[in-house]
Amino acid sequence: MTLQNITHNIRFKIIILLAAFCFIITFTGTTSAAIANLKISGSMPSIGDVYSFEISPNGQYVVFSADLQTDEAFELYSVPIDGSQPPIRISQPLTSGSHIFVYQISNDSSRVVYRSINETLTASELYSVPITGGTIQKLNDPLVAGGSVSTFIISPDSSRVVYLGEGLKSVPIAGGTVQKLNHTLDAAENLTASVAISSDSNQVVYTTWHTINHTSDLYSVPIEGGTALKLNSPLVAERRVSTFDISPDSSRVVYAADQDTDNLYELFSVPITGGTVQKLNDDLLAGDEINSFEIALDSSRVVYSANKQTVGGFELYSVPLFGGTVQKLSDTVSIGGDVFTFDIAPNSSRVVFLVSMPPSQPERPYGAWELFSVSISGGATQKLNGTLSTDEDVKGFRITPDSNYVVYRAEPALRNQAEELYSVPTNGGSAQKLNDTVTTGGNVDYFVIAPNSSRVIYRADQETDNVFELYSTSITGDPVQKLNGSLVDGGNVTGSETFLTFVTISLYSNHVVYLADQQTNDVFELFVTFDDSIEQFKLFLPMIEK
Repeated sequence: MTLQNITHNIRFKIIILLAAFCFIITFTGTTSAAIANLKISGSMPSIGDVYSFEISPNGQYVVFSADLQTDEAFELYSVPIDGSQPPIRISQPLTSGSHIFVYQISNDSSRVVYRSINETLTASELYSVPITGGTIQKLNDPLVAGGSVSTFIISPDSSRVVYLGEGLKSVPIAGGTVQKLNHTLDAAENLTASVAISSDSNQVVYTTWHTINHTSDLYSVPIEGGTALKLNSPLVAERRVSTFDISPDSSRVVYAADQDTDNLYELFSVPITGGTVQKLNDDLLAGDEINSFEIALDSSRVVYSANKQTVGGFELYSVPLFGGTVQKLSDTVSIGGDVFTFDIAPNSSRVVFLVSMPPSQPERPYGAWELFSVSISGGATQKLNGTLSTDEDVKGFRITPDSNYVVYRAEPALRNQAEELYSVPTNGGSAQKLNDTVTTGGNVDYFVIAPNSSRVIYRADQETDNVFELYSTSITGDPVQKLNGSLVDGGNVTGSETFLTFVTISLYSNHVVYLADQQTNDVFELFVTFDDSIEQFKLFLPMIEK
């Protein structure tokens, strides 16, 4: 996997210093809870909008992009998540038409790194600033004429930033000496945007593309600089590494490549610092295809889907990270169905997958989409969804962070009934509907799970058709509670694809932040909902005797 997957194996962990003890709250879902709903994006002009936002890993701040001061100049702002202070601009002022849409908060929540047009309006450059505001530090070294920073990643330990500009480079997050990382490229060799950092923050893995040989190779290099080592076996012309991922324990890289046979993409595993390459999949034939793969968070196994012509349809397989016996997982679809997508439970015990089942009866001439679970090492599969009506399908799922439940939407294929939300134990059991009764024409169209696995937040036009609001319910379906404030005529909690993020839950599951044109139609602002009946963070410092 590539740039966007670098944080897939990072689970936010907070060390509470000075023996402080923090009371964490969650929404109770009862009618007695004192729910507070606040706008936290400040005074928005009628022509302004919040475009995107991100909650800091420690749950204390929200960083957002908005044209709060100049129309069509999307700048970065930071605000305490509880709205206790007004937002402050943390990026440099921009002119109309200039946007900051690409930014990231460091895992220690101390700094924000972003890409923005530079002072001379000639190139995109890289900047770092404290999350509470302060001196803005340019991170990249001087660019040649026509050069720009194209992409970047913050290391998991928050110490450095790796970026693509005139080469692949690394720099301390607060600024300092820039270190070139990539090997010397020949005249026909280019860097690609496929870059990842190991979870221990020691190694950077990247790919290159050769414009003459049409080959793509995989390399690893220490994050502070050093010798870059090629990881894949030698490739002849027209062969390439198509995708890769680093194991969560930072020991190995798994990659897909047509390394052995042209256009036959197979899976390989190699030590992250170079060494013997191990093929992971069992034998494939011409026309077979590996569709996708995922590494378990405990780095024990790799799960992948493959379409073997001798069987028909995409099926699911599991293999040890270092190679070994391949175990077929999806025994329920051997009759001709297809594994559409899958996910490994965070505790690495089970795999949940969505299957396009073949037609089985006259009233289901197009088959059905159903949900299954299986042990990651193989065994009997367990259907998770309840009995589906003749025009109903499962349309997406998520596993709770504690791995105990799967939440999914069941959507009517013929769209004559509501799309609704359900949860079911990961090992199988009775599915429980989570949402309240949906009005005629209404649907549940989006949901997220709280980090503490206690609750599900969903968006639905539950009460009024085409008026989308935000609701909270427990993972087992306790009474539903509305989270947004009263909406103006035409207002909605946004779900438009224009917005990259529109609802996020804080680390401690005690704040829900969302985008909505709640107060003024077509002016999208940032709101937070939390239980105001309990103090958010009580800290008790240790008694010290002298």
